Amino acid sequence: MSFSDRTTTSRLMRTCRTLNHEGAKHLFKDTLWIANEASAISFTQYAFARANLDEMAHRMHWLNSLHVYAPRPRGNEVESIQRLSRSITFFLSHFAILAPNFVELNLHDSEELLSADTALAEVIGAMARLQKLILTGAGRQTSEMLRRSNLRLWSVEFETIDETVLSMDDHPMYALHNSQDTLRVLSLERVAFDPDRHLPCYNNLVQLELATSLVPPVHRLAQAFPNLWRLKINSFPGHSHLNAIEREEQHQTNVLGQAQHGTFPSLRSYKGSILSFYLLALTCRVPFIELRDDEHIPCWDTRMLQATCAHARPAHLDLYVSYLHDFLAQTTGFAQLCASEDFRRSVGMLTLTFDVFWGEHDFDLAPVLECVYLAVRASSLRAVELILDGQHLWEDCCDEDEEFPPVEVFLQSLDIEGVADKLLEKTETLKTVIVRLWVSEKPEVKVQRGPDINYSDII
Repeated sequence: MSFSDRTTTSRLMRTCRTLNHEGAKHLFKDTLWIANEASAISFTQYAFARANLDEMAHRMHWLNSLHVYAPRPRGNEVESIQRLSRSITFFLSHFAILAPNFVELNLHDSEELLSADTALAEVIGAMARLQKLILTGAGRQTSEMLRRSNLRLWSVEFETIDETVLSMDDHPMYALHNSQDTLRVLSLERVAFDPDRHLPCYNNLVQLELATSLVPPVHRLAQAFPNLWRLKINSFPGHSHLNAIEREEQHQTNVLGQAQHGTFPSLRSYKGSILSFYLLALTCRVPFIELRDDEHIPCWDTRMLQATCAHARPAHLDLYVSYLHDFLAQTTGFAQLCASEDFRRSVGMLTLTFDVFWGEHDFDLAPVLECVYLAVRASSLRAVELILDGQHLWEDCCDEDEEFPPVEVFLQSLDIEGVADKLLEKTETLKTVIVRLWVSEKPEVKVQRGPDINYSDII
């Protein structure tokens, strides 16, 4: 049963009492999804265990996570969601207390579920053991549940239906007041911020993820999350309206705000787009920085990367490139970046990923590799990881007899051992080189020169 899927496990449990008893821990090892009234009733009947209290407790002991999915209402589906919501309310009110390890609840379209049965919010709010709450399709009803609950949560994901500036009472940063001392992980998507509004302080939060076009000033984030370790800013289309002057103004505003009011004292890693990082203009040291070109705006700007190294002084810089033409247009700037004093002084490891999509069939990768060789030689890097990812090329091939596109022919014939050796040429500081290659659906090919990377030495 340990290696069986849920359907097979369920069938085995019907064969004898021993397997029926032992099957519970295997049945709940994967995420449990409930998407309609029938599955909710079926699960409740299983939890009831024919009124056998010992078996009921045994089965609920293995439950740790429940995901409830409510489809957007269309016609008769409104009544279906009401029945689903009432069924979930019944289960949580009667059986959650018997599940000591039930710590995670995921409500998809939480606003629909909570609006369909007002008792559901009260039941969830009383689940003292709950540690992680994932709320998508959230809104005012969801915020009200958080505000009125006694929950002291460890992790929260809150995603609204559309990006609107919520009132102070409805904003999750305020609604989660009972979790200010316990919250460690927070993810907010499509939750806009009023840049002039002070934020409550979450002293123990260590991981923050934001996906919004209205990111508050950095100094306000630093005041709200003074012990933050990991920050991730997902790109959002709202940045697309900013011209070069407006981007520079936002960059300088954040630099000045941090100079006057302070910045993050213990931030260890940042992940996001090059543009988002430039707009934030973090002036604190960030040992690990992972950047990619923007999802919504082709923006490979070595000037922005230069500012990144000057302010944040990363020890490990991880760059992901999917707009290959933009990178090729700035190869000289990239080589100059790696030769700059700021880069040579701070960056000990560079991870560089080139993702070759199906739209790049005729792209010539040779000049890109030559740029990488020159950049590495001009730097003071101790470790380099080069990743050439052509996994997506096969998606555009409709005919098995169709010839491989030029870029795939280049990757398939590439001597990556020679690439690794060339990276090591004429370098004084470089100790470790890793080259990885993926082509279409073939297994990864990896070549390593030098010892394994000791990240603690670099960071």
